[in-house]
Amino acid sequence: MCISLLLPMSAFALAASISPGPVNLICLSSGTHYPIVKGLIFVTGATLGFIALFLGIGAGLYALLTTVPLSPKMWF
Repeated sequence: MCISLLLPMSAFALAASISPGPVNLICLSSGTHYPIVKGLIFVTGATLGFIALFLGIGAGLYALLTTVPLSPKMWF
């Protein structure tokens, strides 16, 4: 994967990770119910899982788009 694809994908992952969502709400709940060390372990795991998900989706979609030619005639 070249850098021209990795940078926009990383920027989108960052923007999506700081917006409110299910993982952020669970992290908030974990932070209020457990000590800081356990809360940070959970947040780290959730963040790494989120990054792995985006990298896998990005790599898979990139591979799919490079192998399957799409022409405008196929859209209709």
